[in-house]
Amino acid sequence: MRRLLHPDASSPLPTGGGEAGDPGDAALLAGLDRGAAAWGRLGEFAAGWAVQPGDAEWDGRHPVYGPRVQSVTDALAAVGAVTPAYDWNAYAYPPLAPDGSLTAADAVRTATAVLRGERFTAGTLLAAWKNGRLNATVRALTLWYETGEE
Repeated sequence: MRRLLHPDASSPLPTGGGEAGDPGDAALLAGLDRGAAAWGRLGEFAAGWAVQPGDAEWDGRHPVYGPRVQSVTDALAAVGAVTPAYDWNAYAYPPLAPDGSLTAADAVRTATAVLRGERFTAGTLLAAWKNGRLNATVRALTLWYETGEE
């Protein structure tokens, strides 16, 4: 899990793309639920994102997440962005583009890695919230939902 929290840029793990444990872009996107009501919450978050006090903090021993973080993580799960089809532990985070964006399929990979990773390593979600990776994930998924663009 250390490699997910602090990836070594000089020797990154491969990202997925159809190999075992990563069903490929089309399959990941096909697993998203376009009818889920949670898309509206993700759109609201993507439009007005900014880290705010109380969103995600350390209490000295473990992270404490506020209602905004909980709302976003619940919405990501509700739309199908956290999938058991992707072996999140076998791959590094997908790289962000120079403008800080992700493709929609890489957003599914990232959502899965962050939310599943939090269950095993406390603070994975906090790091993704504060460094903007979770925002890039939500923006990519919202763009895909609204326009069909990957």
